Amino acid sequence: MRILRCPLPCSAGGIPSLLRFLALVCVLLGVSSTALAQGGSPAGGLNHRMLEQITSSPAGSSVTFLVVGDTRGPGSRFGFLVPQMRDDGGEFVIHLGDLTNRGARKEYDEALGHLKSIRKPFLVVVGNHELVDRGRSRFEGIFGPRRDLWFRRGGVLFLLVDNADGMPLSRERLRKIEEVLGQDAPVKLVFMHQPLFDPRGEGFRHAMDPKGTLELLKVFKAAGVSRIFASHVHGFFEGDWEGMPFTISGGGGARLYSKDPAHGFYHYHRVTAGPEGVEVETVPMGGYVR
Repeated sequence: MRILRCPLPCSAGGIPSLLRFLALVCVLLGVSSTALAQGGSPAGGLNHRMLEQITSSPAGSSVTFLVVGDTRGPGSRFGFLVPQMRDDGGEFVIHLGDLTNRGARKEYDEALGHLKSIRKPFLVVVGNHELVDRGRSRFEGIFGPRRDLWFRRGGVLFLLVDNADGMPLSRERLRKIEEVLGQDAPVKLVFMHQPLFDPRGEGFRHAMDPKGTLELLKVFKAAGVSRIFASHVHGFFEGDWEGMPFTISGGGGARLYSKDPAHGFYHYHRVTAGPEGVEVETVPMGGYVR
């Protein structure tokens, strides 16, 4: 079953002079002008370096990539998914957060070892468990200071949103997200850690603050977002939130929340997006594509 970034010398040469100056700065800093235009950060960080790799190769009309979330330990099964993901055909990996249990340096080292052994570029969204211990400062020291990251690949617009604390986003961040999603793109995909609503329904509240949920949902619906990917709930779920398609990919290795075979199994997702739409395949650990 297929689960569907000194003063600028503007005065002498005008705009062309300015663009040449900016290009020189990018070269000196080792920063791609393409990545800057797409939401990369000259401040660096692992996410920025990985984004450089992703955007430096030619892109076709469609793109295939892998999604995984909640790989944290102790007792994580993520190591068993890694060989499958390494052999999979996806161009890169997006991790939806909670790659550590308490944000400890040792945990980051272990998680990064697993991610690097997949041998594909990877981007990581911060999860709530990364906010423990030294919190966001440690995550940003490794992955970079951008809370939200966007880029284009082929005809697909990717937006990674930091909602790890579950609280409403600032007005400034909401306006920026609205601006980014306002770009013309046939496919717009959003990735974040906490879901807008708990997919298990009434009585479960493992999701964003309701005010923040409604604000983001309004922006996503107005922009015509094609699909939202989130984790936080340890398992697999899919459906729609007021007509907005979503996939919960929370079975990357952490203890599962359900014994229901329809939801409680370890997995990652293979996503193909392009002119014909978005196809989402659920790949269980050691098993066939569902």
